[in-house]
Amino acid sequence: MRDLLSNSTVKTLLTALARTASADGSAVDLKGKGRKFLVIFDIGAATGTLDLKIQSSPVSDFASGVVDEAVFSQKTTVGTSEVQVIPTQRYVRASATIGGATPTFTFSVEAIIFLEREIPSGI
Repeated sequence: MRDLLSNSTVKTLLTALARTASADGSAVDLKGKGRKFLVIFDIGAATGTLDLKIQSSPVSDFASGVVDEAVFSQKTTVGTSEVQVIPTQRYVRASATIGGATPTFTFSVEAIIFLEREIPSGI
């Protein structure tokens, strides 16, 4: 089928938590599928500054080859943002940098991977 529900997967890039320090999400392996996805960044509480990047890497530990695929504008208030990403490498993650005197943010980052298809090896 070619409908959205049959052809998409939801992955959590950063779990919904109250955070006071910077954090990197776990690597999501695209496994040659779903090279295009929608990132939904939802902030429920905000004090300080929050910078979020969606990164990709050819290796799951992000030790080398890290590319910033999308960079959200700095957040200081409650709200939701979305961006479509077409990553250039196999693994993706969210990377959040929190700043300010006594920062606290409650937020989550989800990715809806769509247009899943097998990608020929070597890409």
